[in-house]
Amino acid sequence: MTAAQAAEEKVSALSKEFAQKATVTGRKLTKEEQKAAKKAAKKQERAKLAEESRRISSTLSAARFAEDGTTPRDHLENFAAFAKFDRNGLQLTLKAFARGAEGGVPPEVLKACFDMTEANMKASYEESGWGWNALKKQRELESEEARLLVAFDTDDVPRAFLHFRFEREEDQLVLYVYEVQVDQATCARKGVGRHIMLLAELIARRAGMDWVCLTVLNCNEAAAKFYERLGYKMDETSPQVSQMEGEEDASYTILSKRCGAKPATASA
Repeated sequence: MTAAQAAEEKVSALSKEFAQKATVTGRKLTKEEQKAAKKAAKKQERAKLAEESRRISSTLSAARFAEDGTTPRDHLENFAAFAKFDRNGLQLTLKAFARGAEGGVPPEVLKACFDMTEANMKASYEESGWGWNALKKQRELESEEARLLVAFDTDDVPRAFLHFRFEREEDQLVLYVYEVQVDQATCARKGVGRHIMLLAELIARRAGMDWVCLTVLNCNEAAAKFYERLGYKMDETSPQVSQMEGEEDASYTILSKRCGAKPATASA
């Protein structure tokens, strides 16, 4: 149901409520009174929608920026304990980056994130039919809306990263995971990806988001199983939900997890 449809249902319910209150004497409402009741219901609903829109905009802004309203917020400040990963033979330190933040995003960090994504995902993109677009992927990482958490080893070499953004979907607030990548040679199957996803969920909760969402290519079965183990399910906006009979199957699935749901555990 769209926000407009939900609002129309509320108006109808409020109109009936006003009508019931106005007919306590047992008489029927005149046409003028019926119009007045519906007008009052619409006015009340518009006020509620406007207030909700202001709340969403305020929450989204606070998630993206610090108190000055322009500097990207460093979400690791609230999760210092999760900025370290020290197990399974790895010692990693996570650092936050964003355009507009102090120091911005160093070119060598952007290059490391891009190279990691290309190494892990180029074949899957080509298999899916989307094709690999290096320039588009670079621009995604360089976007002002991109928030990056990068895990460095003891030699200060990036070994994993999370690219996420805070977005609005209708009347829902979403932390959208664009990328979670790990260096396959050093970090695969050592719990780094799970740790980063747990951190994403904690950030989403604290920032007041309703959902954590992500897109997974259907040909990437390992990634799909990974997210399934973390509790992610097909989102209602995924193309499979509204797919008509005879339509070509989509090459991707949108997954989501409500922020109130039990988060992934770093040890699982």
